[in-house]
Amino acid sequence: MRRASLLALFLFAACGPKPFVPTDKIATLDRLDDVMHVQARDADPWFKKIGQAQYADADWEALATVALRMQTTAAKSKSFSRGQSFDVLADRLAKDGADLAAAVSTKEAPAVNAALEKMRGTCRACHKEFK
Repeated sequence: MRRASLLALFLFAACGPKPFVPTDKIATLDRLDDVMHVQARDADPWFKKIGQAQYADADWEALATVALRMQTTAAKSKSFSRGQSFDVLADRLAKDGADLAAAVSTKEAPAVNAALEKMRGTCRACHKEFK
């Protein structure tokens, strides 16, 4: 019984949620899955907000962070290249991150929504081809 409990605890710990990765540690990630997890954790909640008429003051700072983190993860993902098409999509995601940062600086919801939509399209294209 004790062994079963220890095994269950180990499996839960191994399969539990992945910890937050600080931006300055993204470059140290050694698996593409970990990079993708960071991207999903950062971007997916914002993709659900595409179309909002406005964003709160706290959202602008959070979105600026997401923009930087998407650029950082896109650069890191190229170290796990799966060929030219993969690298093109990684470069596109980096540009999408830069475009999101520019949109955030305007504090105009339609510009942010358009940048997020474009970023989501890049994510979907990559997942369609490589996932």
